[in-house]
Amino acid sequence: MFKYIFADIPEILENKQEIRLTVDTKSDFENTRQIYSIVMRKNIKLNLINLLNLIKEEPKIISRMKIQIQENAK
Repeated sequence: MFKYIFADIPEILENKQEIRLTVDTKSDFENTRQIYSIVMRKNIKLNLINLLNLIKEEPKIISRMKIQIQENAK
């Protein structure tokens, strides 16, 4: 039903185990929506470095990501 690919992790993300950049749960979607809202409000050029900096400045997003990572650990 869906097409998907597995991509190599960019080197900048290799030691960022608290970062979850997927959208396969409602919480992921809420994080993405909040990040998008901030990007639009601040007129941020969207690239990986700016995205990581934005996430780092938002402790609530990091907290939700950590919870999702724990809940989805295999």
